[in-house]
Amino acid sequence: MKNRLAQLSFSTQAEIDYWKSIYDREDFLGNCYKQRMNQAISWLDTAGLSRNSIIVDVGCGAGILLQQIARRGYRTIGTDYSRAMIREARSICDMELRPRVQFVQGDVERLPFADSSLDFIICLGVVTYLRSEVKALSELSRVLIPNGTLILSMVNKAHLPHYLDLPRFAKLRVQKALGMKTIYTRRKANSNTQSTVRSYFIPEIIKSLQHQGFEVEDYRTVPLGLLTFLGFAIPPVKLNAKITALLAQPKSIPVIRSFGGMCIFRALKS
Repeated sequence: MKNRLAQLSFSTQAEIDYWKSIYDREDFLGNCYKQRMNQAISWLDTAGLSRNSIIVDVGCGAGILLQQIARRGYRTIGTDYSRAMIREARSICDMELRPRVQFVQGDVERLPFADSSLDFIICLGVVTYLRSEVKALSELSRVLIPNGTLILSMVNKAHLPHYLDLPRFAKLRVQKALGMKTIYTRRKANSNTQSTVRSYFIPEIIKSLQHQGFEVEDYRTVPLGLLTFLGFAIPPVKLNAKITALLAQPKSIPVIRSFGGMCIFRALKS
């Protein structure tokens, strides 16, 4: 059975335009995605890699992160299940960057790389669209060299606004009591269809990473979602965004920093 990412494929022009523009947006959602990307780049900058190291962006989408990596002088490979996304990513890499950027169409659960061949992998958001993270993490471990680094992100099930939205939280507790899995949907840009997005508790992903031979060195969270009531953002949005960002400030406190909407991990292959 094909994985969830394969089913969605992210090949419509609406999806391509959405992911191409997300990092240019100046609204709350755009700032959240920029925080996630900037954290990945910060870890890359401090990794002490040589310019001959190969950095692979698994699920590269429209290629915005690839641009940032290539401009730092690294050799980069972008891989995505969607050929349409790869075409878009290739088109935004100008002539100056192209000698350092390659593209490969591929599935995160069947990566087109040899065992222990990659130094550094960034995989942002991909596992969120899979039925299970297990096979993907196994593949990421397979292609990384010993002591290679994986930067991985997912949607956090323990998201603070979900707990503060008491009616929604009560509904989730009932679902849990009935043995229903917690997922949510994201409406596709300019479309009436919805995509299923799977969320995870942070200890759950850490355990899965350890199962595949990774040691989690650090993690960070970003807000992603506004404060809600009955699942709807509380107006006014600008004030809501300021309050949400304020709640996410004490990142040095382990308990508080675990309640962001998206979590990004830095893990070392043992």
